[in-house]
Amino acid sequence: MLDAISRRLQRLCERRLDGYDVVALFLDGKTFAEDRMVIALGITLTGEKVLLGFVQTATENERVCAAFLRDLVARGLRIDQGRLCVIAGAKGLRKAIQVVFGPQALVQRCQWHKRENVVSYLPMAQQATWRRTLQAAYGQPTYPAAKAALLRCRQELRLLNASAVASLDEGLEETLTLHRLGLVEGLVLELSRTIYYKIERQGPLLGIPAGFLVGFGLGLMRTAVGAYELLTFPIALPDDYKPILSPQFPFGQGRTRISPALIERPKETTQP
Repeated sequence: MLDAISRRLQRLCERRLDGYDVVALFLDGKTFAEDRMVIALGITLTGEKVLLGFVQTATENERVCAAFLRDLVARGLRIDQGRLCVIAGAKGLRKAIQVVFGPQALVQRCQWHKRENVVSYLPMAQQATWRRTLQAAYGQPTYPAAKAALLRCRQELRLLNASAVASLDEGLEETLTLHRLGLVEGLVLELSRTIYYKIERQGPLLGIPAGFLVGFGLGLMRTAVGAYELLTFPIALPDDYKPILSPQFPFGQGRTRISPALIERPKETTQP
C-alpha cells in the first residue's frame, strides 16, 4: 500500500503542467508532525483549483523554496506573461519568488496574517478593536482609500507600540497588490457570493476554504473577461452569443457560472 501511495505521489509531483492556464499561485507552508510542507496551489483562468506540487522541508528557507519553484517551471508552469503569487509572508519563500520568477511575479501578501502579526504586539484588551480597525482599512475598495486608512492606523499605533508599527510597515505595499490592480471590488463580491453557495452545499468546514479559492479564481476571471470584452466590443456579436460568465455583472443574483462553450472539450470524431 505504501508503495502504491508513493508511486501516485511521484506521478503527481512529476506530471507536466503545460496544460494548465494558471493565473494565480497560492504558496504556503503547512506543518505535519515535525516536518513542514510547502504547497503550490494553482488557480486557472476558469477558476479551477489545481495542486501543482509540494516539497517536504524543515523550514520555508530560500534554497528549498527556490528549488521547488524552479521544478514547477521545468515541468511547464508558464511565467512569461506574469503570475500573481499569494503568500502568507514567509521571508524565505518571498525571496525564492524574487529569485526564480523575478519581475514576472506580482506578490499579494495575506492581509489576515499581517493583521494578526500587528495586533500580537498589543495588549489583549486592545486586540479586538484593532482587528476591526485594520480589517476596515483593508476593506476599502480602492488603493488610495485603503492606503490612506492604513496610514491613519499607523499614526495611531505610533502612540501605542513601536513594534506594532514596524510590523505594519514590513511588506505593507504587498498586502495591497490586489487593490493596486483594481481587483478588490469584483473579488469581494465574488468571494462573498461563492463562499455563501459553497457553505450552503458543503457546510462551513469545507465551504469557507473552497468558496474562497473558487471565488478568488472567478474574481480574476471577471477581470480577464472585462478586458477581453473591452477590446472586442467594436465587433458584432454572433447570433448564438452567450455571456462568458453569468450573471454578467458581479452584483447580479445567483451563483456565478462559466459558459459551457468555454470549458467543454471538443468531442473527438471517428473516421467512418
